[in-house]
Amino acid sequence: MARLTVTVLFIGFSVFNTWYLTQGSFWAVFPPFQDPAKIQIFGDLAVALTLANLWIFFDIQKHQKPRWLAFLFFALTLAFGSMSPLLYLFLREWKLLGDFSPLSNT
Repeated sequence: MARLTVTVLFIGFSVFNTWYLTQGSFWAVFPPFQDPAKIQIFGDLAVALTLANLWIFFDIQKHQKPRWLAFLFFALTLAFGSMSPLLYLFLREWKLLGDFSPLSNT
């Protein structure tokens, strides 16, 4: 079920972002501090993406993957926003980053 949910979210949001970028309005939300509503949305997004990236970092560490992978997703988040955590979840669920099965403590 998790794999289906992540796949639908990733593909759906990718299609939406592609459509949005083809409309030529990518910079419409900038500057993000024009009014209180944009400040709140920008702040909320920053907090959520920070938490997502922290989870990615600790998840990569927990499963003994190389740390550069976490920094790659941090950089992708700066460039592409929430598409980066969605990409991470998509790749993780489809095991395209290697095996992420729970590790034994022995």
